[in-house]
Amino acid sequence: MLHSKHFQTHQAAILMWSLLVAPAWAMRSEGSALQSQSPTVSELRAEYAKRFLEPAPHMALAKYFCDKGNRLQAFYILETARRTRFEEDEFNKAFALAFRGSPPPDYSQAAEVSLLNAHAGDPNKVETIVKLGNLYIFREDWAKAKEYISKAIRLQPEEFENTDALAQVFRHEGKPEEGNRLLREYSHKYPETLNGYQLRIAEVSEKDPAKAKLLLVEAVRSSRRKAALFSSWVPSTSAKANCRRQRSISLERLKCLPTL
Repeated sequence: MLHSKHFQTHQAAILMWSLLVAPAWAMRSEGSALQSQSPTVSELRAEYAKRFLEPAPHMALAKYFCDKGNRLQAFYILETARRTRFEEDEFNKAFALAFRGSPPPDYSQAAEVSLLNAHAGDPNKVETIVKLGNLYIFREDWAKAKEYISKAIRLQPEEFENTDALAQVFRHEGKPEEGNRLLREYSHKYPETLNGYQLRIAEVSEKDPAKAKLLLVEAVRSSRRKAALFSSWVPSTSAKANCRRQRSISLERLKCLPTL
């Protein structure tokens, strides 16, 4: 998955979708002994109230609900914290530590040299290519970022995150129409994917809300990922989310949806 300080809000949202759509066994902590020693929900809520201005209690409470299988509640806690409480860098570091168990990626010069050497040894390894794309996006080296993101897309064209990252690089280069073209092409190639539906709905939502509603209902029924779909269309209050807002559907429209 490609990301940067400019794309971190988008990255965090995508990462949190995984909490909603991943199988429950994949989100459980390892070992029953560890789970038995975990704080109770009452203790976590008390800590959440006492240390509300810190990200860690938000993550701990969300992780509790996620491990218990209530991933929608976990998402609500995380999304509220992400949108209204904490700066992007602070949120993403806390999220990575809580849910990945690891610190943020290394974008140092040494990391770049290591990745370039690995890429030279295996030029078709997508994982390495994506890491290089991440690194150059983080550094705002758009030319190199574009080079490696494009390679990732050629090797895995169905991965939406790479296409979306390239579209945002084009926007940073002052070429928004080129980015929009990429997204339209993706929606035509993969119309029944989660992101394909999202793009198609955004394309018609302003001019034909009725059609957008029908597409959303179709998407929910076909994918059986209602929560994941809804999560991607919660309006953002951040000025940095202008690109995503163009591809969003309003909560007012969601309220009109029938119960599925």
